[in-house]
Amino acid sequence: MKRILLLASLILFSNFINTYAEEQVRELPKSGLLAGSGSGAFGGTEIDGVWGDDSIDGKESSAPIGGSVSNLGKGNWLARVTNSSEDKYRVSVVVEQFSNANKKLKSTPMTLTLKAGETVERKIKASQSTAHCKLQLRNWKKYEKKKSSEELNAEISKKEEELRALKEQLSPTK
Repeated sequence: MKRILLLASLILFSNFINTYAEEQVRELPKSGLLAGSGSGAFGGTEIDGVWGDDSIDGKESSAPIGGSVSNLGKGNWLARVTNSSEDKYRVSVVVEQFSNANKKLKSTPMTLTLKAGETVERKIKASQSTAHCKLQLRNWKKYEKKKSSEELNAEISKKEEELRALKEQLSPTK
């Protein structure tokens, strides 16, 4: 009976740990709203939630890409995309311009390569009746770091040592 209770407890604890770990790891969607500005006569741009802004257990967002869009006046808008991580990313964004009636007037797509910690700004010419804009993330991809030959050789040596240790465990002791 004690064994059954112990086994049941271990299974429940294991399930709890696995569920907790799965909740902590989240995949960011490939697209979403980065920023919006202003409002028109019939309401502003819909901002249900900025891409990657949902937090886990009240912790800050871990989204690597952020952005903003602002009116510079004189018929110009400024779109700003920021990489807040230590990795390199390629992002595809679009600045969408809207009238007071929330009619889409113009879309300006951009593809950017952002180094770690880099912010890129682009000045966008506004349509004559633009009242507000949205900066949409269309796609993003993290560049994988390529390992140097020294790093690869060190990794090979480490794996060879692990393999030797495993082979020693297989051989009968004398």
